[in-house]
Formats: sequence, C-alpha cells, structure tokens
Amino acid sequence: MCFEDCGNRRTRRDFLMSAGVAFGGIALASSRHGRTAIGEQGDIIQELVEFKNGEDTIKGYLAHPRKAETYRSVLVLHGNLGVSDDIRHTAARLAGAGFAGLAVSSTSRENDEMAKLPREFVMSNRFIERYISDAQAGIEFLKKRSLFGGGRFGVIGYCGGGYTATRLAQADSRVKAVVAFYAAPVSPPERSSQADPRPHMLKYIEQVKIPIQFHYGTRDNLIPNPDVEKLREKLTTKNRKPEIYIYDEAQHGFANMTGETYRADYAALAEKRWRTFLQKHL
Repeated sequence: MCFEDCGNRRTRRDFLMSAGVAFGGIALASSRHGRTAIGEQGDIIQELVEFKNGEDTIKGYLAHPRKAETYRSVLVLHGNLGVSDDIRHTAARLAGAGFAGLAVSSTSRENDEMAKLPREFVMSNRFIERYISDAQAGIEFLKKRSLFGGGRFGVIGYCGGGYTATRLAQADSRVKAVVAFYAAPVSPPERSSQADPRPHMLKYIEQVKIPIQFHYGTRDNLIPNPDVEKLREKLTTKNRKPEIYIYDEAQHGFANMTGETYRADYAALAEKRWRTFLQKHL
C-alpha cells in the first residue's frame, strides 16, 4: 500500500475540485445531498455511500448509469490515502462503460487522516486483510441494491490497491476478473512491515485462476522491470498466457490524471484495454 506518494501529488487539486470539472467528457460536481448527476446527457449517477462491515462504517463512492436496469459491478481499490479524485474518476469511467463502479476507502475508520495510521500498520498484512474485508462488505452492499445483480464482480486496483485486488480474487470466488495497475510483484523490505509482512505477489499469484490484466511502466521507480518479467514467467504456462501491458518510459502513477507522472496517451490506451477486458470477462 502506498503510504508515501503513489504518483498522486494532486498538483491540480484546486482545478479538479471545482464544480463541473470534466474528466474526458464526464463532469464531476458536488451536491449537498452527496449525489451528483453527471455526463454529457446527464445519464450517469454518482453518490457518496456508506455501508457496514460488522460494527464499522465504510465509505465509498458509487457511479452507475442512470438507466434503470441491472449492471455488472466493479470495485475500485486505491493505493493513496482515501477515495481521491483520480479514484472517483475511475468509478465514473466505469459507469460510462456501462458498469456500476464502487470505490471503497481503506481508511474509513480513521476518517482518511494519515496521522491516525501508523506506518507499520499500513505496511502490514493485517491492513491488507482489513481492506479485503471492507471490499467484501462493498460486494454485499452492491448485492442489496436493486440495480446490481448477476453475482459476477470485477476489481480495478492501483498500486497497493492493485495488489489487494489480486488478494481479494484469491479470497473471494465472486471476483471473476481483475485489472491491476502498478501492483508490485515483490514488496521490498522498506515497504513492508517487519513484524507482519505482506506475502509477495509472486508467491501466490499462480493460485489465482481468474483472468488478470496487469499494467506497468518501464520507468516505475517502485517496481523494477525484472520483477515484472518474473511475474510474466511465473504466469506463463502451456495453457495460460498472462495479459501484461508494458508502457515505455511510463512512471508510477501514469494513469492518475491528478499526478505529475500522468500520461494521457497511455491512460487512454489502458482504459481501452480494461474496458474490453471487463466486457469480455464479466
């Protein structure tokens, strides 16, 4: 999980937080009711939502087409603190593609305040397991909504959220497809708890049999290129060819339009790929 900067320095925050800012044809605007109608034709609904995981209240950001029917659902898991602008953007883009997109906060209990989160805990396996549990509560929340059905869920995750997405797929058979952006195949010691380390993705990824689409940049300062090649080798078998996309000269966070490392061309290409992937497998 990216406790430090994950490519989201939010250098355009004031611009992006203004009402009616357009994300590729989809406008995000706030309302005092926590719900926003967006889109060129007003055909997408967005709302701030809350749901329970046991006694805890989990925050989320839900986007779905306005048209009344059932939708295939995709969870969005983040790496940086809270459900930020770029994560909401992903949920909105999912709605634009005909899905229900639910972004789930990993830090609802701390009100998304970094000061309340010890670094050792954020880097621990316990934190990942808690986020997995919150994501599963998000699935239950979607199942209870009349618009969402089918029993097939997808996940898009970024950085630590990409890693968590693969762990969620390992833990929950309802997840049928995963898209993982810059998910580290190996967690270096300085980015993992010493007392409660997270398993390296290379150690368990072969057990995840559902389709997974990976996205990496060749200039990612957090993920060495050789680790990505090890992931490819680990997943390549006679009957399985992994879907791993490499973006030349792209840095960590290249799909995050609020960050300094954003690459609009690569972000658009990646979105085209994940749309096709999710349409096929969900």
